[in-house]
Amino acid sequence: MSKLILDALRAREAEGRPVLTGVIGAGHFGIGVVAQLAQAPGMVPAAVADLDVEAAVEAYVAAGYAPGDVVVARNASEAADAVRAGRPVAVPDGAMLAELPLEAVVDSTGSPDAGATLAPLCLRAGQHVVMVNVESDIVVGAALRRIADEAGVVYTLADGDQPSLICELADFAASLGLEVVAGGKGSTLFPPGHPRRVRVESDPNSSFTNLTFQDGTKSQIEMASAANVLGWGVDVRGLHHPSARLEQVATLFGPRERGGLFSRTPVIDFVNCLSPDGTEQIEHHLAHGVFVVVTSTQEATLTALHSKGVPMSEDRSRALLWRPFHLVGAETPYSVAQAVLFRTGTGTPRPEPSVEVVAVAKRDLPAGTELDVMGARQVLGQAENADIAAEQRLLPWGLANGVRLRRAVAGGAALTYDDLEAAGDTPCWRLREEYGLLLQPRAETTV
Repeated sequence: MSKLILDALRAREAEGRPVLTGVIGAGHFGIGVVAQLAQAPGMVPAAVADLDVEAAVEAYVAAGYAPGDVVVARNASEAADAVRAGRPVAVPDGAMLAELPLEAVVDSTGSPDAGATLAPLCLRAGQHVVMVNVESDIVVGAALRRIADEAGVVYTLADGDQPSLICELADFAASLGLEVVAGGKGSTLFPPGHPRRVRVESDPNSSFTNLTFQDGTKSQIEMASAANVLGWGVDVRGLHHPSARLEQVATLFGPRERGGLFSRTPVIDFVNCLSPDGTEQIEHHLAHGVFVVVTSTQEATLTALHSKGVPMSEDRSRALLWRPFHLVGAETPYSVAQAVLFRTGTGTPRPEPSVEVVAVAKRDLPAGTELDVMGARQVLGQAENADIAAEQRLLPWGLANGVRLRRAVAGGAALTYDDLEAAGDTPCWRLREEYGLLLQPRAETTV
């Protein structure tokens, strides 16, 4: 596929028809996407949107554009004229990109409700959407997949982020006839009470991103996002996330009857690259990497893997295939190119989720508490199988926003729809309801 994509991009460049791409969100990831689109053959960052339009301009500057060459457009007509003229455009509203002559849009906002608002607009406008914003994908990704299918375009996760890369590695292994037992990534997880985590969670100025990294929500979200592409489940709510060296992963990520952790396979999980108490980094760790654990019924295959230095389980029945890096925004143009040129995704979720990320109280929450998921101070997210979440009426993490508790919830307990005074009215709530992905709270009001 890489050679096909390269040849197609070079052809577009030779024809003077570069892939016109928009980027929403000029943060760290978005800047990387803009910089790489500016270097890739046959592609250009045609428009960048950010609520702080100067940040959008700076993304272009970081990619080598002169500030004076960037058109700051205040309306869609002005922006469209600039795109057609081949001039880089910065706009203050991501919704404007749906009105521009773009072939694809990358959402790197990290906001569940931003994704639920902007991605449908772009998809319905005939633009492919590459979703960096996994915070939105795990809440409304199934709906966005259906919208993309209706519009005849591609909705996909973004290369450069771990979920898409895990899925590609799993597909590679399966295409060889290997049985994929599990997959995941390396991460760092500080336990509750760890000084670093306490410092971040007690700082009123801590960002949403920093909070979700520190409490483990980000890793739960990313693993759920990959699971919903692969159709896998999780073994336990909140995942096992064992602290482990690279050479231990093939043993741990396997069925219990063969020395592993899991009661079912295939499943998604992640490896903690810190000691369980968070005080030391483990040697030979998998931080920044992605992996799958595979097996085969053919002894010749397992022997070949072992002979080439592939890490094996203790009983030599499973092997670890891994990639030691993910290149943040630098790899994302590959997902854009694949969507535009071949109308396929590098990681497209299924129309029905197999895993939800559910909201779990970080502390005792009294009745009347107003929940705000973007604050990430009241709840964290834990991955759970979608059928269990539906049966127990568990509240998705991204819906713990703009709603009020009608009864107290103990710290450590998962929130349910029935804990709420009323349903929410955010973009995520509305989109899930529109596509039948919402369990309505029961009508009773007694506590």
